[in-house]
Amino acid sequence: MAATVENVYRLLKFFRPSQKIAACLHRNNARVQLLRNRWTTIQKYSLVKLLPRPAVITSIATVSAVSLFAKKNEPETGGLRNKTLIEKADELYDARQTINLYNLLKDNLDENDDEILWRLARASCDMSRMSKTPNVCRTYMFEGFEYAKRALELNNSNFASHKWYAILLDKTAEFEGNKKRIENAFLVKEHFVRAVELNPKDATSMYSIGHWCYLFADMPWYYKKIASAIYTTPPTSTYEEALKYFEMAEEADPDFYIWNHVFLGKTYVRVGEREKAKKYLIKAREYTTQDISVDEHEAQMEAFKVLMANKMIDVKEEKKKELESQKSSSQGKVLDTE
Repeated sequence: MAATVENVYRLLKFFRPSQKIAACLHRNNARVQLLRNRWTTIQKYSLVKLLPRPAVITSIATVSAVSLFAKKNEPETGGLRNKTLIEKADELYDARQTINLYNLLKDNLDENDDEILWRLARASCDMSRMSKTPNVCRTYMFEGFEYAKRALELNNSNFASHKWYAILLDKTAEFEGNKKRIENAFLVKEHFVRAVELNPKDATSMYSIGHWCYLFADMPWYYKKIASAIYTTPPTSTYEEALKYFEMAEEADPDFYIWNHVFLGKTYVRVGEREKAKKYLIKAREYTTQDISVDEHEAQMEAFKVLMANKMIDVKEEKKKELESQKSSSQGKVLDTE
C-alpha cells in the first residue's frame, strides 16, 4: 500500500528536514492534522479496499505534493500562459511567419497540452514544405508526426489532432515509398473522417478526404497491383465521391485553399464538366497574394498545366499576358530606383 501522510510526516522528522521544510510543516500543521484524521477514517471504515490500487496511490500523491507544499493563494498560471501562447501562435500563423511560429512553440513546448502540440505539428509540416533539402524535409515531417501522435494520445476528441495526425501519417509515408502510403491509406482516411465528425465545418479535413478519394480513383494500374497485394479488399473510390468532398469543403469555407480549386478543376475534367473545371482552374491560376508560398506557386503551375493539357486557354493570349506582366514589373523597378 502507498505510504500514508502519517508515514511521510515521520520520515521527514527522522531525516531532520531543512529549515524550509520544517517551516512549511509548521505553517501547514492544521492541514497535516486534517490529513491524519482523514486517513484514520479511511482505515477505520476500510474505504481503501473499495478503491483500485492506482487510485489510492494517485490520490495520496496528489494530496501530499499539491495540498501540503503548494504556496498559499498562488493561482495555477500554466493554463493562462498556454492560452496567451496559443493566441500569439495563431497570430503568427495568420501572418504566415512560419519560422517564428515554429520557434515560439518549440521554445515553449508543453508536452501535456494537445492544443500546443497539434499547432507545433502543423508548424513542423510547414517548415518541411519550406525546405529544399530532402534530409531536412524528412526531419521536420517526422518530428511533426511525433507531436501529432502525442496530441492525439492526450485528447482523442480534438478534431485538429486527428487531422494533423492523418496528414503527417501520410506525409511521413511518402519518404518510405508508395507501398507504405497504401498500407496507411485506411487509417489516414479514418482519422480525416473522425476530424469531420468532431468538426463538421472543418474545410481542410473535407478537402483531405476528397484528395484521398481522388488519388484512389485516379490510381494507375501498377499501384492497384501493389494495393491488391497488401489488402484483400484494397482502398478504392470514385471521382464523384472526391467531387462531393471538394464541393463540401468549398461550401464550408469558400476560397480557403488554392489546391481545393485545383482539384475541383481536375475532378470536373474527369467527370466531363469542362466549364466548371475551367472556372476553378483559372481561379487557381490567377490567385494572387502579397507573399505567395512554394505550395501556392506549385498549385498555380498545376492549374496552368491542366488548362493547357485540356486546351482551355489560348496559349498566345497567355504569353501576351506574361510579357505585359514582366514589362509592368520592370517599369515598377525603374520607378523605385529613381
